[in-house]
Amino acid sequence: MFSDMKDGLPPRTMFEPQSKEVINFAVGQPSTKDFPMKEIRAAVKEFAAVDDDELSMSLEYGYQAGDGSFLHVLASFLQDQQGEELDALSARNLFVTNGATGGMLVLLNHLRFGEVPKCLVDEASYFLALKVFEESGYHVIPVKSSEEGTGPNMLELRHLVAVYRPAFYYTVPTYANPTGVTVPRTLREQVYECCRSGGVKIIADEVYDLLYFESDNRVPSYAAIDAANARDTVFSLGSLTKILAPGLRVGWIRASEALLKPIIDSALAYSGGGMNHYVQGQLRAVISSGDLSTYVDRLRLKYKTQATAMVQALDEHFVPLGCEFQPPSGGYFVWVRLPAGVSCDDLQQACKKMDGTTVLFMPGTKFSLSSGVHSDRIRLSFVRYEEAAIQQGMSLLGSALSSLVGK
Repeated sequence: MFSDMKDGLPPRTMFEPQSKEVINFAVGQPSTKDFPMKEIRAAVKEFAAVDDDELSMSLEYGYQAGDGSFLHVLASFLQDQQGEELDALSARNLFVTNGATGGMLVLLNHLRFGEVPKCLVDEASYFLALKVFEESGYHVIPVKSSEEGTGPNMLELRHLVAVYRPAFYYTVPTYANPTGVTVPRTLREQVYECCRSGGVKIIADEVYDLLYFESDNRVPSYAAIDAANARDTVFSLGSLTKILAPGLRVGWIRASEALLKPIIDSALAYSGGGMNHYVQGQLRAVISSGDLSTYVDRLRLKYKTQATAMVQALDEHFVPLGCEFQPPSGGYFVWVRLPAGVSCDDLQQACKKMDGTTVLFMPGTKFSLSSGVHSDRIRLSFVRYEEAAIQQGMSLLGSALSSLVGK
C-alpha cells in the first residue's frame, strides 16, 4: 500500500509537493501555497487561549450532529454566502461529517435497502464516488445526459426511477466534477419533482457551489429547493475541503430535521459522538471572524484568473486541432472533447514519450463504470497552478496532441 515509504514510514500526504518536473492537471486539489496559513494560525492561537471549561468541552464526546456553536456559525455563513431567505437554514439542518466523502458513507449506510441496493448517477460522474458506491455493494445505474449536456435526460431519468426504484440519485449539480456544467434552475426543478414523486432521495454533492466567478450566474442549490418545498427529498453534501483546506476533514450533510433525525439517533453517531469535535472548536473562530468569507472571495478571483489562462491556452493550442470545450463559470474543471479518432489513452501515451516536464490529466474513461465510455474526453483542473505554469503545461499537452492529429 505504501510504495513510497521513506525511512520505513508511510508518506505524510496523498500527493507529492509540486515540482518543475511535473505539471499535474489531473488532481482536483488546490495548491498548498493557497492555504490561508495566517488565518488558520490565528484561529488555533485564539482557541488555545480559551479557559479550561471551554477546552474540556471540546475534548469531550461532541453532540452527534456537531458542536452547537460551530453549527450555528456554519449555518449563518452558508445562508449569507448562498443568499437564501432568513430561516431557510439553521443549525438543526446540519450534520458534521469527515469531509463530503464521510457524509456520503453515512448516507449509503442510512439509505440502503434490498439485497442489492440501486442508485442512479449522471452519465459522467465523480470517479471516486462511483467506486465508493460499488464498494458499498450498490448497483450503479448511469443516467444519460440531455442533448444540451446541461444535466440528465428527463425521459430517461423518469423511466429509471419508475423501473428500478433506486435508493437515491447522486449528482454534482454545480460546476460538476468532471464536466464543469451547472444544471439550470428549470431542469433542477424537474429532477427534484421526478425524484420526490418517485420516492427517490437526491444526494446532491454541492461542494463547489460557492466557487462561482460571477454572482449573477448562480442558481438555487438542491438543498434550497428542498427547503422551499419542505418535502424531505434532498441530502446535500458540503465541505471545507474546497473552500478552506482538505486536511481539516470537516464537511456536512444539509437536510431537513426529519431526514437528519435518524442519522443523529444512529448507533454510529451515538458511539463516536460528533465528528472532528476538537477541530470544530478551532474552525468556529475562522468562520465567525469573517476570515473564511474573505478567503472564499479571494479564491473566486484567483480561480477565475487561472480558468481564464486555461481557456486561452485551449483556444490557442487545442481548438485549432479540433477540440471542443465549454468555458467554466466556476469550480475546478474543464471537460475537453478530443478530436475525432484520438482517445484519452492515445494522448496519455503521447505525453509519456515527451522529454522534459511531464503533464498529467484525468482521462475521461475514469468517470464511468462502463468500459470505453468518455474515451474521447479529458478532465483538466485549473486550480493548482499559476497562469505561467498553466500556459506551459497546456502548450506541452497541445504539442503531444498535435503529434496524434492526422495520423
